[in-house]
Amino acid sequence: MDRYWYARGGEFMQTPIMQNLRWRRVPGDTIFFLGAVALVLFVGGLKTGHSLRRSG
Repeated sequence: MDRYWYARGGEFMQTPIMQNLRWRRVPGDTIFFLGAVALVLFVGGLKTGHSLRRSG
C-alpha cells in the first residue's frame, strides 16, 4: 500500500520524468479541448438555426 502513497507524493511528481510526461500531454489535451469547443459551437448553431442554409 505504501507504493500508491509514494506515487501521489510531491517528491515523485516533481521528478524529471513526470514533468516530461506532464508536458507531453499538453498538445493532445489542447486538440481535445478545441474539438470539444467545435462540437459545442456546432450543436449550438444547430439549435439556434445558424447552421442551416436558407435557399434563396
